[in-house]
Amino acid sequence: MFWRGVLPNLLALLVGALGCATGRSAGDECMLSEVAGSGAVPVRWATCGSEAQHAPWRRPVGSAVFAPSGGSGATPPVDRLAVVSWNTHVGGADLLRFVRHLREGQFTGGAPPDGFVLLLQEAHRAGGDIPDYGAFEEPVKGAARILPHADGGARVDIREAAEQIRDVHLFYVPSMRNGKGEDRHPREDRGNAILSSVPLEDPAAVELPLEVQRRVAVAARLRGKTSSGREWCLGVVDTHLDNFALRRGLANFGGFRADQVRGLMDGLLPLGVLTDVAPDVLGGDFNTWWREEKEPAVGVVETYFGTPGANPGDATSHRRWSPDRRIDFLFGRRLPLPPLSYARLGSRYGSDHFPLVAVLDLTRGGLGC
Repeated sequence: MFWRGVLPNLLALLVGALGCATGRSAGDECMLSEVAGSGAVPVRWATCGSEAQHAPWRRPVGSAVFAPSGGSGATPPVDRLAVVSWNTHVGGADLLRFVRHLREGQFTGGAPPDGFVLLLQEAHRAGGDIPDYGAFEEPVKGAARILPHADGGARVDIREAAEQIRDVHLFYVPSMRNGKGEDRHPREDRGNAILSSVPLEDPAAVELPLEVQRRVAVAARLRGKTSSGREWCLGVVDTHLDNFALRRGLANFGGFRADQVRGLMDGLLPLGVLTDVAPDVLGGDFNTWWREEKEPAVGVVETYFGTPGANPGDATSHRRWSPDRRIDFLFGRRLPLPPLSYARLGSRYGSDHFPLVAVLDLTRGGLGC
């Protein structure tokens, strides 16, 4: 009984100390540049940490994708915008069915939202435009292949999904090769994606301080009008933090994830993605080990966003070894966002994570351009 009361407090003190003591060194500044993607719009880029560490992971992946919807005509007015954060398990999630249900209003009380933006982690891309893993003389690194059984049948990569969903804009940046070396499976990479029914602009990417695997956060701005003609802008960021770094020892209790969030914010600020001092919405898989009040990475985010959005009250991932973890979050700032109330859906749609869904009432103002 003694340890049941004392041990959690001792661990909380340890986590807090590690979160403060593992700040990034002077060699971890974010270097700014601009890179070409697969589209005509260049991507503003920040590399946080050692270029020598990032380069072997970067070589065997394809280019960033920034693709408009291909539709014609003006964007319809948006009074209610659905914001989703979801780890899609490298194609295991049935993204097409999920979007169909979203458009039908199944997650928003029966009233379909006027628009939506999806912040997706572990999106994947397959195809011949991904480099041959063995074609490099320099060192290359990839991640172990994740090849889940797709809930809806065959896995659909993020570009195919955007085409089949129709009338959506896509920004995708790979973080790592999905699979080490060449085998019987198609070449793949995986990373973060923003999929939006509202046009995207100002695409930016931040290579987070490298711990175990290369992680690249993506950011963009949405711009639209309400039915009354009020203009609104929304800066969104999608991230995915590392879970475990054996070489960091006790820092696994939260210190290096806090470092990654610091790198994310340090990279975004000079890129000019931000409307003021922080993006408006930040969503992602934080891979937290602790409840949010004890996790250093969440504490760092709070310095930019204030307290987390309303707690949906349920675990967001489904894993046998840790079935009750809440590791996915949505944060918001600027009216009408705080507090950013959101719901955890009851179905994973084939993923190992549950989607988080928030609905923003843009008629309330506070998100002016």
